[in-house]
Amino acid sequence: MVDLDWTIAERLEHLSKLVMEGETDAKKFDRGMIYPGIRVRKLLQKVKKEAQDIRNQIQEIRMIRERIKIAAGLKKGRKEKKEVKTIKRRSR
Repeated sequence: MVDLDWTIAERLEHLSKLVMEGETDAKKFDRGMIYPGIRVRKLLQKVKKEAQDIRNQIQEIRMIRERIKIAAGLKKGRKEKKEVKTIKRRSR
């Protein structure tokens, strides 16, 4: 299901802010502290999930837009394109 509350740009900006939040913990980990590393790993797992959600949302929006174009007669569907290619090959 597409999340219409946030645009893709807003979600990407939020993702960027999440990464920036982990910067201080990453620096602490680089200095030898253990627990900030745990927090960074946790944060990166959250970032990974958010990024995958954004990717899925983009794909879903693309598919919806494609279906709208097909329904409006502006674009041929994949099956129709495949049939046209098959017909062209046979006619050679």
